Amino acid sequence: MIPRILAVFLVAAAPAAAAAQGFGPSIDASAGLFAGGGGAFYRRGGPAIDGVLAVPLGRAAGGTLVAGVTAGISGSMGGDLICEPDPHGVCKPDYPTFASVGAVAGVQRRLGSGLSARALAGPAYYQAVDGPDALGVQGRIDVAKPLFSRLALVGSLRAALLPEYDGESLRFAAVGLGLRIQ
Repeated sequence: MIPRILAVFLVAAAPAAAAAQGFGPSIDASAGLFAGGGGAFYRRGGPAIDGVLAVPLGRAAGGTLVAGVTAGISGSMGGDLICEPDPHGVCKPDYPTFASVGAVAGVQRRLGSGLSARALAGPAYYQAVDGPDALGVQGRIDVAKPLFSRLALVGSLRAALLPEYDGESLRFAAVGLGLRIQ
């Protein structure tokens, strides 16, 4: 419910801000790989997909203020055929597969030769496929290169920290490549 309300607010605020900034609302979709840390898990990497809806809010000294919503999924794609035993002889589970939704804010600025870069951060809710859900914090840096009038190639580096997941602190990072419509 909260992501829908935030999305409606961001879309409603976008037209005036977009006209003044040179950056309009954007939708990103990317795919890539993630690696996880923390906890006693076996497979700690796999595929990751991610989406961002962002709108400009106003100018700042370092660029354009941007806010948005994110959604993604990342997890290991291993099977149960390989067992990495823990010290007690029990097979370690794979790193959790998480679906996430979050809110971000940050700065976007133009770089040379048509490139733009964004740095965003904010809270997120992580729903585990086979485990407890958790709240965490996410951060991302992405760079976009226009391909056509409203389409850009985007590369992203994302990180997340879940300070309390089943009694442990988990962290993971992902790198992705995708498209931005703006």
